[in-house]
Amino acid sequence: MLKPYNLLYITVLWLLVIIGCNGCDDGPTQHGGEQWPIMYQTDFGRMPRWSPDGSRLLFGGDTPGHPGIFIWDTEGEPVQIAADVPAHNWDYRWSPDGSEVVFTCPGGESDSLTGVWVYNTADSTSRRMFPSGCDVCWAADGAKLFLRLDNPSTGSPGVYRLILTAEKDSVTGCELAVADGNKPLAAPAGDLLGYIDNPINGALHIINSTGEEALNVAPGVIEYKWSSSGKTLVCVLNDYTGGELTGELWLARPDSTRRLTRISQFTAYAAPDSSSSQIAYSRWSAGRWDGLWLFRAPSTNFQILSYGLNADFNPASDKIAVNAPGGGIKVLVRSG
Repeated sequence: MLKPYNLLYITVLWLLVIIGCNGCDDGPTQHGGEQWPIMYQTDFGRMPRWSPDGSRLLFGGDTPGHPGIFIWDTEGEPVQIAADVPAHNWDYRWSPDGSEVVFTCPGGESDSLTGVWVYNTADSTSRRMFPSGCDVCWAADGAKLFLRLDNPSTGSPGVYRLILTAEKDSVTGCELAVADGNKPLAAPAGDLLGYIDNPINGALHIINSTGEEALNVAPGVIEYKWSSSGKTLVCVLNDYTGGELTGELWLARPDSTRRLTRISQFTAYAAPDSSSSQIAYSRWSAGRWDGLWLFRAPSTNFQILSYGLNADFNPASDKIAVNAPGGGIKVLVRSG
């Protein structure tokens, strides 16, 4: 027979489990007459990225039975791409016209799968473009790739530019773009390139094709993301030097006199819509994730999902793809 204090202990334990499960609920929330219900979802995958036309999602899988990279049109089942190169570094990107996907595969120099790969969605073929590199992205013109090289055969570590052939089937040149640069990300339109000068507590720099600086964001930038128009970007800063994780969310306008606007704090994984008038972001409170939130210009912030990480805003409509708790991708569609 259980003693009274044992019964009390079990009761309290069950209450904590119930409260914890409720705290992980993935149900949508409502703001006034506006709702963001979950319309589509997968059972696996994370880090979704919408195609340039907003019709498909690209995401990675790392669970047993679902390794690799997948494309999903939200109506059918996700389709694995480049099945012969199942490992990836989570830095996969659509080409500007959505016809190809570039990604990197980890491994040693002698491994034939290591390096930069491009997958063609029309004929389902993949080809190895470069033997090493990480943090790869397309230039807006589709004729170049940018990536980080830690151990180049010649020259300094940093951000390099890979020049592609007209057919985009091979690399004709590899040029140093930014010495000691990290996390390169080119704007989807125009000629701007972003990079962070230190991966731990670096400043964000935005430069044009001639290397002239268009914007400099103070040290502490841990992530940043362009709008699909390429005119604005969002970045998250943490004050490591002060010993606090502030997670400040800022909107940046490289071509505007009003270049930086502070949106919120205690944030991460921010994603703007095409105009940056809406920004989806994850928020935490008291040491735990506190749902997926939405900023709407000029000053409204409200919760739209009880949990969500790695959000990506659809470039063509009010849809948000996001990680679900326990794995999987969920797509929220605005209604009302």
